Amino acid sequence: MIPRHGPGAAETMSAWSEVELPGAGTRVVIGLSGGVDSAVAALRLKERGCELLGVTTRNFRPAELPGGDRLDEGACCSEAAIDAARALAADLGIAHQVLDVVPLFASEVIDDFVQEYRRGRTPNPCVRCNRRVRFPSFLEHAERMGAAFVASGHYVRLVRHERGGLHLARAADGSKDQSYYLHALTPALLQRCTFPLGGWTKERVREEARRRGLPAAETPDSQEICFVPGGDRIPLTGRGRGPGEIVESTGRVIGHHRGLPFYTVGQRRGLGVDRGGPWFVTALDPRSNRVQVGGEAELLRHRLHCDDAWLRDPLDGGPGLVARTRSRHTGRPVRRLQRDGAKLSVELAEPDRAPAPGQSVVLYREGVVVGGGRLEETE
Repeated sequence: MIPRHGPGAAETMSAWSEVELPGAGTRVVIGLSGGVDSAVAALRLKERGCELLGVTTRNFRPAELPGGDRLDEGACCSEAAIDAARALAADLGIAHQVLDVVPLFASEVIDDFVQEYRRGRTPNPCVRCNRRVRFPSFLEHAERMGAAFVASGHYVRLVRHERGGLHLARAADGSKDQSYYLHALTPALLQRCTFPLGGWTKERVREEARRRGLPAAETPDSQEICFVPGGDRIPLTGRGRGPGEIVESTGRVIGHHRGLPFYTVGQRRGLGVDRGGPWFVTALDPRSNRVQVGGEAELLRHRLHCDDAWLRDPLDGGPGLVARTRSRHTGRPVRRLQRDGAKLSVELAEPDRAPAPGQSVVLYREGVVVGGGRLEETE
C-alpha cells in the first residue's frame, strides 16, 4: 500500500510495493554529509548487518569561487561538513573516503548555473548535481569497492510496480520529501540505490540521533545552495549582460533593471518601479535584455513546455497525474500530456503561479514519480 499525495488524495490500495533495505552482509556505499540524516541512515543499515563504506564528495574549493570566503561552513559539501563526515565515520567504526569531483561539479553544475541565469532562467543545481555528479560518483566508487548498493540520507522511498520497474515515491514525511530533487535519477542508478529514511519523519530521525548520543543530532538543516555564499548568486552570475529596460506586457517601458541575473520569475521586491503596481516579474528576455513585469494574474500559467524530459508511467494515462514545479509545491492536476522525444508539454487542469523556466517539472501518480523535465517555457 502506497499513500497517495496531492489534492484530494487519500490512502488507497495500490499496485506499488516498497523495496526493502539491503540485508545482512551486503556491502553498501553510503554518502555521509556530516549531518543528522546521513548519520541515522548509516545507523539503520549498520543495524541490519550491512558492511558500510562511507563517502563524501568534495564538490569545490571555496578559495577558487567568487566570494568563497563567505561560504557557510555549516552547508553541505563545505570543508567543515567533510570533517564532520570523517568524524562520524570514525564514531560508527566504518571506513571513509573523500571523492574529489571538483572538475566535474564545476562543468556540470556551476557552469550550468551561471549560464542559465544569464539566459534569463532559474536553474535547480541540486537536481543536476544528484543526476550528473553525486550519485554517479557514488556508483562508480561502489563498483570499484565491490559494493552492491549506494545509500543516502535523503527523504524519499523506492517502490516497485507490479508490472515491474523501480520508481521514486514521496517520503512519509511530506514536509521533508526530497523526491523532487532526486527525480532525474536514471533507472540504472535506481537499481543500485537504497534510502533508509524514506519511511521516517524528521523528528523521529532526530530522536534516534539523540538516543544514540550522536553529535549531529541537533545539526540544523542546510537551506542554501552549497556554492553560493550567503545565498548571493551575483558574484557568480552578475558578470553577464548589463542593465536594460523593465517593460509591461504591452512593451511600455516603466523602468530599468541592473542585469537579468538579479531577477527571477515571480519576484516582487527589488524591482525599483514606483508607478502603479504591485509589479511582479513575469518573464525574462535575454534577446532584448528586458525584464517583463505584470500583475498577479499575469503570473498564472496553464501550459508547461519541458526539455531534457522523460516519462515512465506504468498506468499510462488516466486520472491522478500531478505536476510539481517547485520542491515545496503541492502540485497541480494534469489535464493532458504531449511528448516528442526529450520534449514534454504539460497542460494543467488548474493554473500554476509563477513557474520559472529552468526549474524542474516533476510528474507524480499516487505519490510516485513517473516523469519529469526542465521547464523551457510557459503559456
